[in-house]
Amino acid sequence: MALGYRVKVSSKGQIVIPKKLRERLGLEAGEEVDFRLLQGKTIVVEKVVATPFSIVADQIRADLQAKGITRRDVARALREARQEVYDELYGGASKGAAG
Repeated sequence: MALGYRVKVSSKGQIVIPKKLRERLGLEAGEEVDFRLLQGKTIVVEKVVATPFSIVADQIRADLQAKGITRRDVARALREARQEVYDELYGGASKGAAG
């Protein structure tokens, strides 16, 4: 049998997950949940389970943020690194050049 809970949406679009449901899902403060819409009107809420990759990615993100490195900085560095690899592989020829 499905458990049902009724909550109100605040003026800011926020909802409170009832305590009994949080306990059943094992949700703690600060954890993330996914919301999925099924058949246009049913919302499924699932606890996000951390994977080894997501744990490492979160740590890298926090380290970069602490050093003041932005997403734009990372994107620029990746473009430069790709260009360096391209230059090494193709002798510095730019895209579109005959060769």
